[in-house]
Amino acid sequence: MAARMMFDGRDDSDSTFVVGARYTPDGKNRCAGTLIAPSLVLTSAHCLFAQVQARIYQFTPIQYVSIGSTNKNGTDDGEQIRVVKNVVHPDYKYNAFNWSTTYDFGLLVLEQPSEFNPIALDFSYFSSESDTTGNVYGYPNSTRQVESVHFLDQDACKNIYTQLNETNLCTQSATKNKCAYES
Repeated sequence: MAARMMFDGRDDSDSTFVVGARYTPDGKNRCAGTLIAPSLVLTSAHCLFAQVQARIYQFTPIQYVSIGSTNKNGTDDGEQIRVVKNVVHPDYKYNAFNWSTTYDFGLLVLEQPSEFNPIALDFSYFSSESDTTGNVYGYPNSTRQVESVHFLDQDACKNIYTQLNETNLCTQSATKNKCAYES
């Protein structure tokens, strides 16, 4: 997972699979993502849309990624690679009135393979029970940070976040829930 807001985050220099997605090679990160294959980044579909008016969004493709950088600007270290294709999940939906999404998944196809290793995916231990833990990554300040979170039971979370659906994950840190508005 990638997050823009970190509440108990700590500096992270090891997770080189974290990606900053942007419109220009040296621009500001629009969103974060995860390198899942040498030429493929998983991100949120809503990151591929920009607001053009109040509650009106249009497809705005990501043009570049910064991979492996510990800095928010992404140009001091790591690598910058051009994106050749933005793919939005075919069932993605966004409701601008209650800020809810379904199938909020996007893929970025890179012009060339990254020199960094993709994340090691292991779903054998995963369950939606609240005893399962994971990490969120992001660039809330100038450096990449990581925070450990616990996955919450979907039914319990729906009592707090009524717009939650079966395509969303709900997590909690020691200080705040990370259910809504995280990328």
